[in-house]
Amino acid sequence: MRTRGTIQSVLVALLAGTLVAGPASLAFAEPGTQSALAVFQGQGQGSGHVSVEPTAQNPGSVNNQVTVSVDGMTPNATFRVQRAIDHHPDGVCTGVSSPPPEGWVTDATITTSQGGAGAVHYAVHKADVPSGTQIDIIFRVIDNGTELRSHCMTFTVK
Repeated sequence: MRTRGTIQSVLVALLAGTLVAGPASLAFAEPGTQSALAVFQGQGQGSGHVSVEPTAQNPGSVNNQVTVSVDGMTPNATFRVQRAIDHHPDGVCTGVSSPPPEGWVTDATITTSQGGAGAVHYAVHKADVPSGTQIDIIFRVIDNGTELRSHCMTFTVK
């Protein structure tokens, strides 16, 4: 019986440790690589969030995991997820009223549910960008009379 009690005590301790350490071990985007999405210049409805997670896959190239989620949008509608790059990293995406130097590039689409929510996760890969390079990036979710925009974010190529 003594062994059974010891095993139970160890299992309870392991479970408690896992519950305490579990949330702390989750991976999140580094500061500055996530942003709220908000209605831009009164165009439409809804809100959302975008996170850009640079990975160390293929050093010397851009390898980002991007997650975009929206809520309060037009139900059962499809929206384009677009990004624009500014290669002068200062935390200000220059020329966002007219797109930054590379213009708006469509990466993915989100189709909302009957309740007006949706999400997409995708990868962006671009070769021949040296590790350590910093880039400003901005996102938008657009269509059906709505435009949501992120803040300008600066990420570092790993």
